[in-house]
Amino acid sequence: MNLLNQIQLIEFRNEILSLSDRVVSCCISKINTFDQVLILPIESETVRDVRKYCSFRMDVSIKIDDKIKTFNVDLNKYSKEDVIEKFKLILSNNKLVKFKNKKSNVLFNTGTFGVIVHEIIGHLFEEDLFRKSQNPFNIKRKFNSGFTIIEGRNQNVFSKNYNRFDDRGLEYKKSTIFYKGKFHELIVQKRRENYRSFAIPRMNCTYLDYGSHNRDYILKNIKNGILVKNIIGGYIEPDTFKVYLYINEAYKVSHGNICGIFEDFVIQSDVYTILDNEALVCEDLTFTESTCLKKDQHVNLFYGSPSVLLQNIHF
Repeated sequence: MNLLNQIQLIEFRNEILSLSDRVVSCCISKINTFDQVLILPIESETVRDVRKYCSFRMDVSIKIDDKIKTFNVDLNKYSKEDVIEKFKLILSNNKLVKFKNKKSNVLFNTGTFGVIVHEIIGHLFEEDLFRKSQNPFNIKRKFNSGFTIIEGRNQNVFSKNYNRFDDRGLEYKKSTIFYKGKFHELIVQKRRENYRSFAIPRMNCTYLDYGSHNRDYILKNIKNGILVKNIIGGYIEPDTFKVYLYINEAYKVSHGNICGIFEDFVIQSDVYTILDNEALVCEDLTFTESTCLKKDQHVNLFYGSPSVLLQNIHF
């Protein structure tokens, strides 16, 4: 979202507040501001430049079922119209549900599973982390999932020249890092936050490739499950490979209909459980621009995914 000035921010905030008297508060703040090193190819030479990166976050508190629930939205990820539609859907639900750990069909909305691709899978394929002997992909095990995970340029994301090169001046190459349950290639390109930082193996654009299933058809055929629409963060324990995902927006689905909104909850799982699931991958691939912190260095990057259904998975 391109919010150009403070007046636009105030007008947008007031528009959200006017949606319903159940909207208790709305706050927009600037986050993740840093200088990003860029590589610009000019006449066959590599020239370094710096771009200021920043993003805006909206925190909206809404009264649901006599409780106050706060929703976090990264405004860089959505258009103004998408944000308004998001809160209209939230406001159409007036029942707050508590998450219970049990086997469920979990449908991750388009783009949402990209957080898992980046945080849970992508980091394990970065060259420096992959070399650890306990890495589950280092034992050449085959997993049951049919995921195809790709690292590199995608024509739907990268149109500017500086995205073609890493911070060593080497051109990015599209590579398939995971295919048909097996590891194929490492992420070796190196990036850094600024001139004071060392270049280390980092992702640039990591995404789960699209499948053949239809998201709306899958949703209508879920008898009892969860629709996840926003993950605000996640991480993996490097020694145990346990996975933690922080869910801010998720809906209870019964016989294809949304019948309640969940309180914030944490999904606890592990790499093996996710990759051994015979998931259904949809065709609605979308990308998200975000930031990543590794070894005290921020870089901006992209991740992507279509909608994904994890079947009968226990969290």
